[in-house]
Amino acid sequence: MSLVTLSNVCSHLQNASLARLGLTSIPSTNLLHTLMLQLQRSGYITSVTIGGPHPPPPSSLSPILDPSNPEDSSSSPQQQGVHADQPAITQANISSRRLW
Repeated sequence: MSLVTLSNVCSHLQNASLARLGLTSIPSTNLLHTLMLQLQRSGYITSVTIGGPHPPPPSSLSPILDPSNPEDSSSSPQQQGVHADQPAITQANISSRRLW
């Protein structure tokens, strides 16, 4: 991943915060997923959910990880923002995946 993409994501998050948007999405990559989970653990982001091009249902936006518990780093899909009602990520749909 280039630094240009990372800077674009940081700018997007800052603009969404300044516009007081409650929900925004960014491209889904391993680096950005890890970054968003770290921001969630730090308390800057409420929830991280992997979804498609359309926003996920509000019920899936509840916080998954406990930000006050740094030991909560299990590799369970439920704790990494993947919900059972979402389709599996495949080569055919990977380009449309977004982090919400």
